[in-house]
Amino acid sequence: MKTISTNSTTCLTGTAIADAVQRYALALARHGRVDIVDIPVILPGGEHGRSAFLVGWLMDATTTTVPTDRLELHDAAAVDDLRRREQELSVPRGLPFSASDLAENWPDLDLDFPPQREHA
Repeated sequence: MKTISTNSTTCLTGTAIADAVQRYALALARHGRVDIVDIPVILPGGEHGRSAFLVGWLMDATTTTVPTDRLELHDAAAVDDLRRREQELSVPRGLPFSASDLAENWPDLDLDFPPQREHA
């Protein structure tokens, strides 16, 4: 189990969940972005709950492994979601040009340069 500590919260969660939060936070920081994560946690009374907080650019978040007699908290869906979001940041995104984009904004290269004189 690990705790995640931010400026606004400290929560106890599963190791895989905490590690996925850290990887996603790093990916966000590399892109100068922030996002809200909502993860399962174990509340101070021992019951299960959820915690939502900001991670990413200029958001300090640290994880610490803690000894506990509690069973490891697992949530494959939360880990998969965080990994997907992390991977989306690393995939270059672009939109194809439309015909109107090319017609309106693309320079006519034949007219932009003076004709070359042939040398004998």
